Amino acid sequence: CTGKSRPSGVDVARGLCEEILTEEFFSKHWEKTPLHFRAAERGRTANRLPDALSTDDVMALIRKSGHSLKMFKYGEASELDNFMAAYLEGSSMIVNQADRCNPTLYELCRALAKVHFMH
Repeated sequence: CTGKSRPSGVDVARGLCEEILTEEFFSKHWEKTPLHFRAAERGRTANRLPDALSTDDVMALIRKSGHSLKMFKYGEASELDNFMAAYLEGSSMIVNQADRCNPTLYELCRALAKVHFMH
């Protein structure tokens, strides 16, 4: 145990808003072109999600996702029922509405919505 507390969803959102979701991002990249950078370019506070979610958290999220889990390999839906076997076989996974399966992701999405997405 390192003694460090994990960042909350609000903490993760704050880092994303300060370091990535800037006016430049929305004018140059949002729904136009991908943005890729190395952690060394923006520091660890830009994306704190790996610190906020453990491997166990992600596994629990996938287990809870039910029919919201979609698995694909080479652009085709995976025929395997077991997500762990599908992953080991090379499938990619998408969990629709993942914020409904994890409180940290829920906090993150709510904080981002409050700042950026007014409907």
